Amino acid sequence: MSKILLSGDEAVAWGAIHAGCCISAAYPGTPASEIQETVARSGSNVPFYWSVNEKVAYEVCLGASYANQRALCSMKHIGLNVAMDPFINSTFTGVNGGLVLAVGDDPSMYSSQNEQDSRILALFAKTFCLEPSDSQEAYEMARAAFELSESLHLPVLLRMVTRICYGEGPVQFSPERPPNNTVRLEPDRKRWVVVPSHARMLHKALNEKQADLAAISEQSPFNQMRLNLKSRKRGIIASGIAYLHARQHWDGDSSLLKIGTYPLPMKMIGEFLDYCEEILVVEEGEPLIEKSLAQLSPKVHGKLDGTFPREWEMTPDLVAQGLKLLYSPPPAEIDLPQRFPGFCAGCGYSKSFAALKRLGAPVVNGDIGCYSLAVFPPLETIDTIVCMGASIGMALGLAYVGVKKPVAVLGDSTFFHAGLPPMVEAVHNQADLLILILDNETTAMTGGQPTPACAGEGVRSVSLEQVLGGFGVPFRVFNPYRPDAELDQIFREAYQQVGPFVLISRSECLTEAKRRKS
Repeated sequence: MSKILLSGDEAVAWGAIHAGCCISAAYPGTPASEIQETVARSGSNVPFYWSVNEKVAYEVCLGASYANQRALCSMKHIGLNVAMDPFINSTFTGVNGGLVLAVGDDPSMYSSQNEQDSRILALFAKTFCLEPSDSQEAYEMARAAFELSESLHLPVLLRMVTRICYGEGPVQFSPERPPNNTVRLEPDRKRWVVVPSHARMLHKALNEKQADLAAISEQSPFNQMRLNLKSRKRGIIASGIAYLHARQHWDGDSSLLKIGTYPLPMKMIGEFLDYCEEILVVEEGEPLIEKSLAQLSPKVHGKLDGTFPREWEMTPDLVAQGLKLLYSPPPAEIDLPQRFPGFCAGCGYSKSFAALKRLGAPVVNGDIGCYSLAVFPPLETIDTIVCMGASIGMALGLAYVGVKKPVAVLGDSTFFHAGLPPMVEAVHNQADLLILILDNETTAMTGGQPTPACAGEGVRSVSLEQVLGGFGVPFRVFNPYRPDAELDQIFREAYQQVGPFVLISRSECLTEAKRRKS
């Protein structure tokens, strides 16, 4: 079979499909959204579900795994924070069918509110982690992860980064394994019920598995060591996308150790340390490998000693500088005028935020979505953005301590994702705040995935009006494409209400409308 060009996200999806994956669940988040998108477009008949949030997506996959079905769960790094509760506990209960958790980390925060390294969370959960360095490895590791998951009875994390997720490379497919469509459910309460008496024994069993994880890592073909038999002077240890950058500038005079598995293959690393006089560690994210080596040898260089910066992406130029291969200074940065990102032309969000700005509320708490762009000129309306759903929660805190009528702004998808619990509290305590839900009838920021309010074949629409009506919170729905005077009147009347009040600004995402009509 000839090779085909795939992004890392596409390669993971096809690796899972060819490994006999029986179900895929996800919440969209850049840079991991295209994993589920590829499953959806593959024509493979693998059932796929856009879950209401990452926690639910992971629990869907865990339930399927208990029934002996192979399951793929995908999300971005921040989404793993949302799913940490079931993820951690699932390493105690273990899995039956292979469960692979593909996580897209976002170094340099191209579309995220923080940088974090999911390798650390995998090790914190005491499970196995794989990190591909190109699309071919993304495909192979996705397949291998299912086998590892079933042999270890643990979920396996596949750590991706933005450049791997979106970068394309040739991929050679392997023979497909047909999915096991026979559901086998054999409840095991001593494993699956983590009451304290069971969990204590499960934790002991999990700790006893760590030696097996270490042994698998030592023997994994995803770790490769190349020793320069002519010179022991310098060695390079690299992982993931940083390995590709190191290979790009590798002069052949240095020994090279590629790391692709966690826990780290410490015996192999020990041999490498003993052989080389000086070590440079090149890794994307936190200095996880480097910290492990720094305890063993003082000759290790990387992020801890300032050879590389602790923040942002590990770029090819940074690696080259670290390898002392850039003999000339880097070119001076060109001083260009700053251009702020903004809404699509004609987007209804702009009209809603302009009206909100004219309202003059003391503080506007934003959320995660396209509407985050309202923090920039000319609107400059949003005062806080922390995480999914925090807009309502933080507005509650401000109201509790006496701030007059704070405002919370979030999208329809974000409301279903993480806005429901703080909304319950707002209604329960009758907090005096205005909540603006921007409903564009899709999850626009990550590519137009459906929300629970979307209708379709085999699914039922869950309308915002029904949900808010169930809460008993007063609300008003309006179309933002109306004269400014009318919008101002709508916002003033809502702001004058006592207790929680919801405005729903409803207008279809223009980008999705164009795509649908094309």
